Amino acid sequence: MELMGEFDYEILSLPDDQATDCLYMNGTILHCTKEEFPDSYKVFETVTDYHRVAVSNRELRKVGGALSRLALLIPLTKTK
Repeated sequence: MELMGEFDYEILSLPDDQATDCLYMNGTILHCTKEEFPDSYKVFETVTDYHRVAVSNRELRKVGGALSRLALLIPLTKTK
């Protein structure tokens, strides 16, 4: 991704695989709660460059859902 992408990326390694289900939107990171994944939450706390919001995904995960599936990505268009 770093070689092919147009932007610079920072790698954030999390100890819990399921905690990687997060979203970055408009300068805000939506991520797991402390109750769901305490070790990964500690890693998210180290991110100070962005606004962070902890969102519980416990109920959706029970049925195989993911936080990232709730996102609707709309490309930006230039206005005149």
